[in-house]
Amino acid sequence: MSAQYGAGNAPHPPELRPLEAGDPQRVGDFTLLGRLAEDSAGVVYGAHAPRGGHAAVRVAAASLAADPGFRSAFARRASAMRGVSGVCVLPLLAADPDAGPPWLATAYPAGPTLRRRVESAGPLTRDALFALATGTAEALAAAHAAGLAYGRITPDDVVLAADGPRILGLDAAGGAGGSLFPPEAQGSAGAEWASPESAAGAEPAPGADVFSWGCLVAYAARRRHPFAAGGDTSDMLRRIRDGRPDLAGMPDELSPLIEMAVAADAGARPSAESAYRGLVAFASTDDTAHIATPDLGDRLRGVLASHWQGVGAASSDEAAWAAATASAGTASATGSGTHAAQSGPAAGSAAPAAAPAPDEPSGRRAGALATAVVTACSMAGAIAIGVGGYLTAGSFAGEAGAAPSASQSASSSPAFGTAEEAVAGVVETLRTAAGYRAVDEVDGGDAAAAGERREYVLATLAGQEHFQSVTERGSPEEPEAGSVARIYSPESDRLISREYGGGVEGRYYASATGPDDGAAWRLSRKAVLAPFQGLRESMDVAERIEGELNGTPGLHVSGTFDGAVRTESGQQEFTDAPFDLWVGVDGRPLRLAYTAGGQEHSWDYSGFDGLDSRICGVVEGVPDLERAYLVPTRAGTACGDVRPVVEEYLAIPPEEQQAAGYVAEVGEWTCRMDPVPDGSAATQGASADVGACYRGPIGAAERVDLVELQ
Repeated sequence: MSAQYGAGNAPHPPELRPLEAGDPQRVGDFTLLGRLAEDSAGVVYGAHAPRGGHAAVRVAAASLAADPGFRSAFARRASAMRGVSGVCVLPLLAADPDAGPPWLATAYPAGPTLRRRVESAGPLTRDALFALATGTAEALAAAHAAGLAYGRITPDDVVLAADGPRILGLDAAGGAGGSLFPPEAQGSAGAEWASPESAAGAEPAPGADVFSWGCLVAYAARRRHPFAAGGDTSDMLRRIRDGRPDLAGMPDELSPLIEMAVAADAGARPSAESAYRGLVAFASTDDTAHIATPDLGDRLRGVLASHWQGVGAASSDEAAWAAATASAGTASATGSGTHAAQSGPAAGSAAPAAAPAPDEPSGRRAGALATAVVTACSMAGAIAIGVGGYLTAGSFAGEAGAAPSASQSASSSPAFGTAEEAVAGVVETLRTAAGYRAVDEVDGGDAAAAGERREYVLATLAGQEHFQSVTERGSPEEPEAGSVARIYSPESDRLISREYGGGVEGRYYASATGPDDGAAWRLSRKAVLAPFQGLRESMDVAERIEGELNGTPGLHVSGTFDGAVRTESGQQEFTDAPFDLWVGVDGRPLRLAYTAGGQEHSWDYSGFDGLDSRICGVVEGVPDLERAYLVPTRAGTACGDVRPVVEEYLAIPPEEQQAAGYVAEVGEWTCRMDPVPDGSAATQGASADVGACYRGPIGAAERVDLVELQ
């Protein structure tokens, strides 16, 4: 399209084309300057706003305007949009659902699209990329807080204004009465920027927006789509469905967050608010946990003031819109060719929002051009044509004011969200993990519990979940009598137990029945989940700090919560228990400490990527049984040390084992089968032990048992 038309052949915005015969020259109080785009949902016009600034106008198609259901949904959407605002949000200016045809106005920025900027000038700098990610995350969070979602966002839907990024094309589907537009208006353009669920036809949802956002940030960082690997579009879509992004070249501090954002599973993605808060916290030198999300506006302005200089609209972008306005001056003054919608807002409809006076804070950098879009198109339709906007006014962002300077904090990643989101993520991790090890050091309370050490282990072996609970009294090196270890497989309902301590190592014996209620609670996910469920339901956060725990980046949250603990006398409820929680950047728990019921609890968590103690997996080739499980009797015995020993022992030819009475030395270890195999599994009786390897001579304190669990 030509960028030249109008009076004096002055340069006009490249996205603006001349009005066509039959087009109105005014809609409400907006003067039309040209066409931006059109589809079956309506026409988008460039326009001049009544209080100054440049705009674009879209009028709904007559076929939609004749549908009463469309008008009703349109009005609900406009109402929802009035509840949204933010530093990088395009506010709703006016809407008239009763006009013929209806129309809706939102702010529209002058500036290049993200695609135009990246394709012409290359990837954004690290600072500009951080500002882009933060500003667009805020816009998404604002929309989601009002129940609105885009569903799909492309690089053509992000405009780089002089004072920060803006997103075009917010759809109210799912948040204000369902999708307003027919399928043919929504199209399939930009499918490579859609989440797997959106591509499959799901309604627009916040998780889909976060997926698109992650793809856009990755594209801006490297000038290539995160799922483009040299193949065609079908290959790219396949990689999206499989969750195989290529994020090589992403800045280290952003890469973990973007990797989560583009996960194939919508449930694994962070919320937009979580991403926004994490990015703001990362750029702040103080703790922002106590600041409500709507009040972080000044922090975002600080990020933009520090990192956005020279990134957005150039003077030529603003001059082009000014030229278009000047060339339309005579025509707009005549009022000729007016459309039925020109008569101004109908009774009860929204009046155009007043532009801020020169001495009013506007949240825009000095000299930035205030612009507007008037649109009545769907998100999908807007994406198909690259224009439109449903970002709106309300109360999301804080008031404009002096922006604090932004600097990078000591945290190594901005991937943390709110304390509530961190706890919810931990609950989901523990609920779905294939394995973990949680250790609860207990002190105080019941005499029997004083100095007690409780371990809860989950291992998935041969496709089945196996739970182990270990209760040690006294020191781990010299446990007292009454210490007990249990292993339970819910699928086979088989329970084995080993009592030890007081100088007795003990053997594993199978129970004729499953665990009782108390043991069953420990031999499940419930024991480990319980404190986090209490935190999720009742947590009162006093402090949120990002830092490190023993060299591991983490989020530290402290405060009080309500819950219940199990004691020897039963379950005891508590209230206002003080707690300290550390969560890793991957959302997994690191440590939880709290005092409740007269007991001090200190939990540590590990083993999510594979256990290295307590349950060391399955070994094959066990005489009479074929396979057995490796179970070290001490927590400090590493699986990586004992597995090679046991495998070497079992690899000894059967005739050599038999000749030696099934006793053999393997390095510093001594292994034996006990009882001696006789070709029948019935030899075991009630014992679940089939052998052991001792670090030293037989009878040494440290050993690994071969345990039969079938």
